[in-house]
Amino acid sequence: MPLKQFAITAASRLDWLPHGVSFAADYRRKFPRKPIRLIFDVGANVGQSVVEFQRDFPLATILSFEPDKNSFAILQRINDRAYNLAFSSSPGQLRFDNRSPDSKIRSIADDQSDQSLPIVSVTTVDHFCSEQNISHIDLLKIDTEGHDLEVISGASRMLRDGGIDAVIAECSLKQQSKRLVSYSQLQIAMRDRGYVCFGIYQQALGGNEINWGNCAFVRQSV
Repeated sequence: MPLKQFAITAASRLDWLPHGVSFAADYRRKFPRKPIRLIFDVGANVGQSVVEFQRDFPLATILSFEPDKNSFAILQRINDRAYNLAFSSSPGQLRFDNRSPDSKIRSIADDQSDQSLPIVSVTTVDHFCSEQNISHIDLLKIDTEGHDLEVISGASRMLRDGGIDAVIAECSLKQQSKRLVSYSQLQIAMRDRGYVCFGIYQQALGGNEINWGNCAFVRQSV
């Protein structure tokens, strides 16, 4: 069996799962005529999500974005369509907090006056799409450790014009979080742009309470 055909068959085995377990299965079942062909992976770290997307959407082109230079060096080995960039609400440069030994939680610095931190290049989804003549994104994945609302703000034109079909963003499901955007903030931002919650995936339980998850949104008019 050809490799591509095997990948499609393997991915389709998820389709029997109930809603809320696999975004790929849920999306295929709900929108069978809207295949995912282009994915923006914002905050790709070392490529963990690339591996998942390659498995779940084997026909998709994946553009990965990661500002941390050490993580980016590893990411490039997994995806040759990777960019050493951060995303925010406006293009420019920002200081990046790379002090954590865990690269997964490094992020745009809260204190932009700390001159000990490195500066990274920043763009927006709208600006990047305009520069690259991209008119449509099937899936925008955001994992920026609390900077997600700024990324969404920088994608406002694409979102309001219907240029993005689905968005997945990491969020806190607790009342307060020092690191992540809360679900309520995320939901308000997405509803304001015409999107509704489609599912919450990869939920992480802390004690008896769900701490965080990856929340998927789709256009309300779809």
